Amino acid sequence: MKTPLEPRASERGIALIVVLLLMAVLSGLATGFAMTGQTEVQMATNEVYFAGARAAAEAGMNRALVKIFADTTTNWVAGADGDPATTADNGSLAFKFGGVAGPYFVDSANRYSYDVDILDDDNPLLYDADMSAQFAAMSENSNPYSNVNRFVVLRSTGYGPNGTIVRLARIIDNRPSTAPPSPNPSTNPAILVNGDFEMNGSITVTGTAGSVHANGNLRKTGTSGTISGSATATGTWSQEGNFTATQGQGGGRSTLTMPEIHASDYLSIADYKLTAAGTVQTLSGGVWSDCTTSPCKNTDWSFSSGVWSSGKNPTSATYYVEGDVSIGATQGGSNRAVSVISTGSISVQSGSAKLTPENDQKIQFVADGDVQIVNGSDLDDPYNVDGEIRVRGQFEAGGNMEFQGRVLVQDVQSVGNLVENGANRIHGSVRFTYNGTLGELAAVPIVGATTYTNDVIGWLEQ
Repeated sequence: MKTPLEPRASERGIALIVVLLLMAVLSGLATGFAMTGQTEVQMATNEVYFAGARAAAEAGMNRALVKIFADTTTNWVAGADGDPATTADNGSLAFKFGGVAGPYFVDSANRYSYDVDILDDDNPLLYDADMSAQFAAMSENSNPYSNVNRFVVLRSTGYGPNGTIVRLARIIDNRPSTAPPSPNPSTNPAILVNGDFEMNGSITVTGTAGSVHANGNLRKTGTSGTISGSATATGTWSQEGNFTATQGQGGGRSTLTMPEIHASDYLSIADYKLTAAGTVQTLSGGVWSDCTTSPCKNTDWSFSSGVWSSGKNPTSATYYVEGDVSIGATQGGSNRAVSVISTGSISVQSGSAKLTPENDQKIQFVADGDVQIVNGSDLDDPYNVDGEIRVRGQFEAGGNMEFQGRVLVQDVQSVGNLVENGANRIHGSVRFTYNGTLGELAAVPIVGATTYTNDVIGWLEQ
């Protein structure tokens, strides 16, 4: 007889447990899939942000390179003001971007932007660690505002949402090149004008130092005439027709130093003082006093309305004149060794006697105002003694006048009453002969501008 089997109590509810375990596993898998999906979404979003920031950085880099390649005059480390010691603008390219400082946005929603700077390659801002020990090997001096080795780093920083930053950099070879100084003009010319000067008509400038130089612009009008030396200008040179100075011509030359011209500096060489009160004085015991002797009273000068005028036979001497001077009535076939130093202007008209320098300094005329010599005035020494005319104001010579020596014109405006301001000129058939015995003048060369050639020679991504 068989005994019937009874069900075990421990097997009851097993299906529920299995189902619950399966549900837990499936829930965990679902949670894992959800978290993985969120991570993937965030990674994708970050990639989008990074790509946008990089694109912004590349946009800034390309924009900056266009500006840099087109600019050949900027020392980039020194900034817009060209002064490396003023560091506020050093490295900034804002002056190339309309004067507006960055960041510069590249999209309408203002999510992406860039900023650009240009730094010396030993600037600590470029490095995460201390690189000062390596700068010597780079031929640098650890001064970020002094570019020694000519290399600079153009850095563009792109910005995106959630603090995304991408930096790109290009190494720029910022090579300087300075044009050579301009060629010197003759440093001992027959005529030097510290301003503009015009030569018109059949002029002659001759002698062993027969050159002309203007520290302003120089112009020759009319095709006739002779300049045995050079015709040069610190400014521009122009001529009509085929006129050519024998030893060359041109503008853009060095400046010749013009001495300050003041009549009072030459009082010590005077024999007589013709005063503003109309008296003639001589120096006695170190004091100028009205003369009482016959020779002093008969120097053949007259005074009227503030102007001292020469007579037919002025005494050979050097005269210091307080006021304007008129010379034009001299007579006789022999030379008159008459020199005039005037606190005003000097007008010289034709006279039959030649005037030559009377003093050892070879001074012919000095004027605080203008000097005008016209109408056949003869100041040409047949014994080849060079004299000097020094003019603080303006100078004009015309007609058939002749002079032997050098003319220096300071071209100070509004100090004379004979020549229009700035209208320094010679015209007609004037003749200047100068043999260079009065000494050289200092030349200040025009140093050519520094230009820069910019080439990309390497790149970095930080």
